[in-house]
Amino acid sequence: MYAASGRERGELRKELRDREKKCSTEILANSHAVVATCTVVGMKSILDVISDPEHFGLAIVDEAGQAVEPAIYPILRRCSKKLILAGDPAQLPPTVKSKGASILTKTLLEDLMGRYPSNTVLLKRQYRMNKMISDWVSDSMYRGELIADESVQNHTLADLLQDVEGVAKQAGADFVEDILR
Repeated sequence: MYAASGRERGELRKELRDREKKCSTEILANSHAVVATCTVVGMKSILDVISDPEHFGLAIVDEAGQAVEPAIYPILRRCSKKLILAGDPAQLPPTVKSKGASILTKTLLEDLMGRYPSNTVLLKRQYRMNKMISDWVSDSMYRGELIADESVQNHTLADLLQDVEGVAKQAGADFVEDILR
């Protein structure tokens, strides 16, 4: 068995990095879409191999109601044509721990919704909450405009537990009996 010297290992690591960069560049240059978090799109990321800010014609930021505005800037640098911010400023706000940075608690989504209300769309049908919960949320936060989809209107916690039990049994798990007792 052969053991590479320190210098050889360094050269091999460099060659590996060069090959990874070449592969990444080739794959990304031929990609029409990339799915990533705001953090990955930031500086020192794999996307640094794409230098043309017009390479991607559209960027979609999900949960933009939780993203501090500076987190969006690298996305704009990489995709300067069209940006869609999807999110809900009435839900979880961005996490800002420093009192000195409290200005960051207002998101780009909130700012743009205020400035361009005609470009704002409220998705009125939700698929997570039963009707009783959805009606309370709708009345308290969305001027009564939010509705529960038929598929979830009558869901109860008991239904959820049955679903969990069924999935667990399909997967061969037997711990569900302990949980449900």
